[in-house]
Order: sequence, then C-alpha cells, then structure tokens
Amino acid sequence: MLVKEVMVKRIYTVNSKDGFRKVLRVLIKNKISGVPVVNSKKRLVGVISEKDLLIHLFPSIKEFYRDIDYYLSLDVIETEAKKINRLSASQLMTKKVYTVAPEDHVLKACSMLLIHNVRRLPVVGEGGKLVGIVTTNDLYRKFLQKYTEQGLKK
Repeated sequence: MLVKEVMVKRIYTVNSKDGFRKVLRVLIKNKISGVPVVNSKKRLVGVISEKDLLIHLFPSIKEFYRDIDYYLSLDVIETEAKKINRLSASQLMTKKVYTVAPEDHVLKACSMLLIHNVRRLPVVGEGGKLVGIVTTNDLYRKFLQKYTEQGLKK
C-alpha cells in the first residue's frame, strides 16, 4: 500500500507570516492537531503542532533556572504565556520537517513517524509541492485496519 492511498488530500495550511491567533483558528476550526506552514511561494517551510504551541507557553529550562523564584509563580507563567500572541507561524513552527512522497510505501511513513517521534508527515510531490498529509490516525484507520479485517475474515 502506498502513501497516496492513505494520505489526506485536503490540506489546511498557514503562511509563515500568519500570527498565533490565525494558527489557533485553523487548528480549532478544522479539528486538527497540526498544520503545515508554507511561504509566499506555497513551499513547505515547517509544521506547527499542538506541542509546539504548548512549548511556547512555558519558559525554557535555561530561563527557568536563571530565575527559579520568578517562574514558580503561576501568575507570572500566565502573564509570560500571553506573549505567545505576538509570535508568527515562523517563530512557532518546527523547521526540521520530515516528509514522504505519494509513491512511498506506507511502511516507510510508519517507520518515519516512529523514528522521528512525530504524528504527521507532509506529503511532497514533484517540484516540492505539498500534495497531502499522512498522520498516525490515517495509518491506523486505513492501513492497519486492512490487515485486521483480513485476519478476522480467515
């Protein structure tokens, strides 16, 4: 089975210049947990996941240990978290993106999801064009279920 048989072709994206609120709206409105980020030429430049957003709500370890007493206050953390509203998609995104091609076998996608500990892989076609996305959920529903159903029929 190939990636093109399990990938979702209707892709929601955000532009690298879009702000936090737009990113959040796209995720919530479309009930998705991550979104590819494209530049003005519609080329894939990153991915934003819910985890990326959560990371920006808290101080880094370095910041925390620089002033432990400051960050032990929940009020301070809440105030600091509001700064996320000023960030753009390019500041929120993970820039190192793992991708697959439509003609790749789904087992390659499965292994990449596991090896890189990600939940989605953008599918990039000829010329670097974003043509789909494959998630762990897509693989469970469409690939693994096929083998479960075959096993149950025997």
